[in-house]
Amino acid sequence: MALHSMPGLIERLNATPFVFLVLIAVPATAGLNAVELQIMAAMGGKNIAWASAFEIGVFSSAANMLFLPAGLLSRATALRVYGIGLKLGGSLIVIFMALWFGSAFGYSGFFLLALGHIKIGAGFVTCGSLFIGGSIVFFARLRTGWRLIASALMVKFAGLVLEAIRLCLAAKALGIGLGFDQASTFSIASIIGTVTSFIPAGLGVTEAITALLSPLANIDSAAGFVIAGTNRIAVVLGLLLLAIFIVGTRRLRRPSG
Repeated sequence: MALHSMPGLIERLNATPFVFLVLIAVPATAGLNAVELQIMAAMGGKNIAWASAFEIGVFSSAANMLFLPAGLLSRATALRVYGIGLKLGGSLIVIFMALWFGSAFGYSGFFLLALGHIKIGAGFVTCGSLFIGGSIVFFARLRTGWRLIASALMVKFAGLVLEAIRLCLAAKALGIGLGFDQASTFSIASIIGTVTSFIPAGLGVTEAITALLSPLANIDSAAGFVIAGTNRIAVVLGLLLLAIFIVGTRRLRRPSG
């Protein structure tokens, strides 16, 4: 239905931004996820090398395409392997999810305010601030250290910026005009889609929420839906290529004979 309501879309397709999205932006997101896992491990008093964290991040993100618990369980298992107990590891994962939720609402709300949507923007910022504040309190109770708390916040907001860039690239690949400020208003769609655990990676939920928010960003709902779907396809392709690369390099490193 979304494609039917956008005549001429096929003629406007541009492969270059899509290739950049798959080969550059998706791996960059995986790199940020690796840094987040390192911070998580450091909060548990352990150390994970970046290369190992990158591999874990790629496969846990791929597992998330099945359903939410698969991604979370793979992270919890990885933390357990590195000596972090299930209780502490589970607590860290839940707090990081709450921090992501709060950051996404605060970030989206800021740009909604900038676009003139005062009431909903203020509501999002308030909700985000409460979740961020609550996350910081729980981090402090775990005695994780303020440097690591600040690092966690920076990584979360960097991820939101990168997600907005990915959406801009997806829009450009489709020949749809989408500014960075407009794309940034969609940041809550991914987290809500992700926590919809009974649907693989929130399949359709993220796109539907993006479509609902699209009029606030002054773009057509159908365009928002297709942009979010294109971003999802790029993430799946990017993760697949990264997984193939990781498995291939593992085999090359394996001693022969």
